[in-house]
Amino acid sequence: MWSEVVGINVSSVKVSIVKWFDYEEDAYKYEGTLTKHFKSLGQCQANLSIGKKHSEKTKRLLSEKGRGKHNTMSGKEFSPEHKHKLSKSKTGEKNHIYGKTGAKHSSSKRAVALLPDGYKIEAPSRNELANIIMKEYGISASMINQMILTGKPFQARYKKHEKARGLIVKYV
Repeated sequence: MWSEVVGINVSSVKVSIVKWFDYEEDAYKYEGTLTKHFKSLGQCQANLSIGKKHSEKTKRLLSEKGRGKHNTMSGKEFSPEHKHKLSKSKTGEKNHIYGKTGAKHSSSKRAVALLPDGYKIEAPSRNELANIIMKEYGISASMINQMILTGKPFQARYKKHEKARGLIVKYV
């Protein structure tokens, strides 16, 4: 955690926002770039794992270490009381995704709509993209979901949908 790294030197650390982003993943990418730059200058004391990648061999070894008899939970089972307590501890407002919708929901994925004329619509979530397409082209959210699942382009059945013929919707 940042405060643990800084510790008693918190008063000598200057924090400033250097750039704003519309999407969290863009911010993380930029953070990685800055971290690598300051590491090369010997000025990075935090985010030390950014830029480091495990080899395929190491990944395989770590994966094997966590399986079967090597797993700390191997052969163990939670009691029904313990399972109930775990479940209760994560319900309602205690749940990390309670009240979050759209792009704020942790399982939300960025979505894009591509039209044959090259026009592209991007949104931070499927629901937000569906709202945009509904307003712009009159296509329902359930049809958007169907297009994402099948990967097939939109086939206009009605004249009002003709300008969206060939529309492709997918996750980014």
